[in-house]
Amino acid sequence: MRKILSANLNSLPPTVNHLYRTSRTGTRYKTREGRDWQEITAAVFHALYGGAAPYDGDVMLDICFLVADKRRWDIDNRVKALIDALVMGGVLKDDRQVQSLHVQREHVPETTQTLVLVKEWIR
Repeated sequence: MRKILSANLNSLPPTVNHLYRTSRTGTRYKTREGRDWQEITAAVFHALYGGAAPYDGDVMLDICFLVADKRRWDIDNRVKALIDALVMGGVLKDDRQVQSLHVQREHVPETTQTLVLVKEWIR
C-alpha cells in the first residue's frame, strides 16, 4: 500500500454537533467554527500534499486522536469534518473514495493532536 499523505494536526476536528447548526427556519448550515477549522486544515493538507491533482483511487484512512483529558465523546463524531477537509485540500476527489477507516483515541497527558494517514487501498 502506497502512502498518499501523513499529517499531524495540533487540534481535534470539531464534532458534527459543532460543525453544523440548524436555523429557526430549518435550514442547515456550517458554523463559523466548522468553516474555520476546515479551511485551515484543508490548507495544511494542500501544502503537505504538494498541490498535485487529487488522488482519484480508493483509500484507507488511519486516524488517531491524541487527547490530554479523559472526557468521553463519540469517536465517530469527529471524522466527518476531517474527511471533508481532505477533499477541500485537494488530497481526495470525493469522500466516497474512503473504503477502509480505522479510528482510535489515546489518552496522552498534555497532548492534543490528530494523526492522519491516507494510504492507497488495495482490495
